[in-house]
Amino acid sequence: AMAMRRLNGEAERRRQLAASVSLIENARKALVMKQGAASDGPAFNSRTARRGMRPVANQRAPDLVRPMELGRQRRAAKVAQAKRDAR
Repeated sequence: AMAMRRLNGEAERRRQLAASVSLIENARKALVMKQGAASDGPAFNSRTARRGMRPVANQRAPDLVRPMELGRQRRAAKVAQAKRDAR
């Protein structure tokens, strides 16, 4: 059983090493391709300062919980903890 465990561990170690080497090779190849691609300045609709920056929509989801409800919950938890601590 221990021999199988050692073999499995070694196989996993070699698999991870091969995956790491493959990832590095692919990253280098992608970098070479990116550097070799023609660069013709910023994209047509890019956000540059020439004619003023365009606003970007906020990515955060709207908060569905009312702030009053959050405060009420926090206060209730605080009071409950104080009651436990007072015992």
